Amino acid sequence: MRSGSLRHRVTLQKKTQTEGDRGGVLETWEDWKTVWAAIEPLRGDEYWSAKQFSLEVTHRITIRYLAGVDSQVRVKFSDREFHITSIQNTSERNESLVLMCNEVV
Repeated sequence: MRSGSLRHRVTLQKKTQTEGDRGGVLETWEDWKTVWAAIEPLRGDEYWSAKQFSLEVTHRITIRYLAGVDSQVRVKFSDREFHITSIQNTSERNESLVLMCNEVV
């Protein structure tokens, strides 16, 4: 992976649960790691191909390998949020992760 392609600074967030004032459980997102990423909107043909696997895949986000990234993590880029629908460990070599995501609108 060429480092020049990772030109977007993104924050990975994990969901946390805290007890609310009235005893209920509140789910919030907490910043976990800030990393460099490549964010690519899917082209029309890629979108339809990805749609076979998940109805909501709109972007492909590539980061360097990071243990602990799973579907309970979300990606925050500026004021945009992306939920991870699937994760690919490229060539199973722990070098990079390709996150298939849908943008929360």
